[in-house]
Amino acid sequence: MAISPYVSINNSTINISRYITGEEGGVLVTHDISHLIAGNQNLEFILSPAPVEGTLIVSLDGLILKPSFDNNPGDYSLVNSTLTLNLDYIEDTSILLAIYQEA
Repeated sequence: MAISPYVSINNSTINISRYITGEEGGVLVTHDISHLIAGNQNLEFILSPAPVEGTLIVSLDGLILKPSFDNNPGDYSLVNSTLTLNLDYIEDTSILLAIYQEA
């Protein structure tokens, strides 16, 4: 299966498109939720549409964040469709991406 480029950067513009992952053909979609950061003191974000369980990847300023699971704390948690960042602070100008298969 060929996978075409899914993110390209030209003159500081981020162009995002879909790509296929896995043998089952699940499509991961990149959602830029950066616009929800400003004024969000709780660092909680509603993902819409909701992600398929186990498919969420969260990127903050190009870094992949570690999910929380069981009793292992991570950088973020997901309950239903609410993403909560377990960080003290992020800049209003940060780039926050949620990459997942849509339910």
